[in-house]
Amino acid sequence: MELPKLDEKQRAGVKALDRELLGLYGTAEGRPLRSLTLRQLVTEAEGRGMLGPGGEKARDSKGKKSKRAWVDLLRPVMVAEVRAAKIREQQEEMLREQLVKELEQEKEQEQKQRVVELIQTLMKRSEGSDCGEPEDDDATISQESDSKVDKTHRYLEALVKSVCIPRETQQDVAMD
Repeated sequence: MELPKLDEKQRAGVKALDRELLGLYGTAEGRPLRSLTLRQLVTEAEGRGMLGPGGEKARDSKGKKSKRAWVDLLRPVMVAEVRAAKIREQQEEMLREQLVKELEQEKEQEQKQRVVELIQTLMKRSEGSDCGEPEDDDATISQESDSKVDKTHRYLEALVKSVCIPRETQQDVAMD
């Protein structure tokens, strides 16, 4: 079984809110992006591999180091991380639902098989029970027992057919 994939429309519907953009590294762990200090923002950028020690720094329009420039640099990366995590969670949920559905179908098949086996053993017993009884000279009694056995067989066959019919077919028949 393969991991179900979200289509493009479902992927586009996955949004990352500002409050979900949380720090992962150092003292910023679990804190929202907007409330991080300049030092924590630099640590976050280094932790994500965006710049090495002594690398290029985020600067504002005037060329100064600023908290706002670091936030603008980190936001797209953090949004992509959060969206990827949400998409993965949705795909895992779809997989769980698929597995539950498959397990229910297997369980239903096992139950049907048990019912069929039970009915078959009952039919064999009912056929065998006629042989064990002493023969009566009265013809009406033997005809009555034969008709009872026939009715039992017909009932059990109808039961087997109704149990073995897939659900969709039963619903279609019920709607007609």
